[in-house]
Amino acid sequence: MAKNTHKGHRERMLERIEKHGWESLSEHEILEVALFFSIPRINTNEIAHALIEKFGSLKGVLDADEKALMAVRGIGPKTAFMLKMFPEILRRYLTDESDKVYRYDTIGKIGEYLYRKFVGVDREQLYMMMFNNRLNLLDCVQISEGVINCSEVMMRKISEQIIHRNASLILLAHNHPNGMAIPSQSDRENTEMLRTQVENMGVQLLDHLVFADQKYVSILRKEYGAFRVSPISQKYDVPFFEHFYEGSETGEYRVAVQFPGLEELEEQEKQ
Repeated sequence: MAKNTHKGHRERMLERIEKHGWESLSEHEILEVALFFSIPRINTNEIAHALIEKFGSLKGVLDADEKALMAVRGIGPKTAFMLKMFPEILRRYLTDESDKVYRYDTIGKIGEYLYRKFVGVDREQLYMMMFNNRLNLLDCVQISEGVINCSEVMMRKISEQIIHRNASLILLAHNHPNGMAIPSQSDRENTEMLRTQVENMGVQLLDHLVFADQKYVSILRKEYGAFRVSPISQKYDVPFFEHFYEGSETGEYRVAVQFPGLEELEEQEKQ
């Protein structure tokens, strides 16, 4: 009788994690272990390899939609649902306690906060952060999902939220899934229209950021530079905006992600 080399494999994998930590596992092995919990009796190593081969990386697997996942042999509705749950758990993990920053007086603090909203998101989403005139965060809400434009519905929602929270200052941000952190002509035109409309309400648009992966760029920095009215002093205040935009000479910024094991995964993807 042929020896069953897979017998006890799951126990050995879990013992390996206990002894050496998750960083001892390759990308496909992490996926293999995750699949233990939705596929109880089948060799998940082969399925993990098939998923990585089809979608290119662990990130590609988690970004794939459920229909595409179920096209891989061995992946049923339950497992596809579980895999799509992981990005949402990650978003909640990264967002938890992220309101600890009391004063959002630099674009870096804002970028770190907003990046968490776009982790694993595969559609364009527009968020609005609302502040008082001391740059304390009042709320952050999703305004729309899908193509970003200046529709009447979207503007009405922005206005309602501003009035509801009595905000004196807002910042907009949207993502470019599978794209680059480069504002389109439409992004710039929409920003200018939105800036004019909220200023008619007596509210200042601090900026509009465009995110792609871990990078983001400022639209208003390029358009207006640092010679702008400070939300705090209500006067033209170059030092305020020089401080606000610190960290980049070009206007492109990168989020320094702090998440256990993520750096190891990124290094593995590069190899």
